[in-house]
Amino acid sequence: MTANDALAGAGSGLERRYRRLLLAYPRSYRRSHGAEILTTLMDAAGPSRDRPTRREVRDLMLGGLRQHFRLPVGRLAVFVAVVSALVLGALGAAAGSGLGWATGRALPDDAGVDTVVGVIAGEPARWNATRTSDAFGLRPQAVVALATPVGSTVPGAEAARSRLAAEGWRVGPVVTTQTAVWTDGGVTIRANDYAFVAERDGLQMMVSVLEGGFAPGPVSVMMHSAEPRSVLPLTIAGLVAGLLAGWLLVARVGYRVRRLGALRRVPHLVAAVVAGCALGVPAPAVYRAAVEAVVAGPAPARPGQFGRIPVFAVHHIDSPLDPYTLTGLGALVLLVALAYAVPPKPAPDPAATA
Repeated sequence: MTANDALAGAGSGLERRYRRLLLAYPRSYRRSHGAEILTTLMDAAGPSRDRPTRREVRDLMLGGLRQHFRLPVGRLAVFVAVVSALVLGALGAAAGSGLGWATGRALPDDAGVDTVVGVIAGEPARWNATRTSDAFGLRPQAVVALATPVGSTVPGAEAARSRLAAEGWRVGPVVTTQTAVWTDGGVTIRANDYAFVAERDGLQMMVSVLEGGFAPGPVSVMMHSAEPRSVLPLTIAGLVAGLLAGWLLVARVGYRVRRLGALRRVPHLVAAVVAGCALGVPAPAVYRAAVEAVVAGPAPARPGQFGRIPVFAVHHIDSPLDPYTLTGLGALVLLVALAYAVPPKPAPDPAATA
């Protein structure tokens, strides 16, 4: 009796339950050892049993899981699996972070920014906003540099903070630093930079007011969408999924490559090295950014934490390739690897078709 005969027949209720449990094993392993395992289980069960025991269920499920993660013998396979897991883990974290930021709120238009700056300054202000965004247009930002009030009101930081709080903004503490400012005449002015972070309705901004030697004091505003709540869990989920996928990929592909001759392995190894270098360069920075995101939390309340670069942006910033080329390369590598990991369809058994 062949493996296919043992696993494909109708059988008893106990046999059907065993066959369903054997689906936890990889297809290639079931094809090679499925009949032997099924025969051993049926012989040990005896005629009076109609369902597997809890211990058998646990052992079969854990055994199947071990087979999925089992690597070819050798230290090289373990090294490649670890590198693959780390590279795809970073890619997964970046993808999860990008998906989370895609749900962020869009910035207000120029009129909306003008209104916010007016509240900060206490009156209409002259300003010039520069709009930017991270890769793929995610996390749009608006920077209002040195907005000067039209009148004579000096927009102190505490007064600006109070006005924003009255408008429903959640404001953080004021942090003071000293800044040296060089004027056009070569005169150095010592000024205190008072900064605080404010957040409302999915928007977050850092307000900076220079006081000392200025009349009236210039105001700088950096605004971007606040980090959505989904960013952190999606980043962690993408990281875990990438780590598992990287290991499983080597476990699946490694056995197929091992069966090839030495010359036929070369193209696969070269492609793996090129893809690993292109996708793996930003991995250390991605892991560092992910740890910082977990430690700092989703809503920084102090100016020193404002503008933290998202994980998805770190992945592209530290890569030698532009975001679109890098993403396309990553998707292509994954598709080719997954296609190669699918086991070939077994040839028909001549004895069964005779």
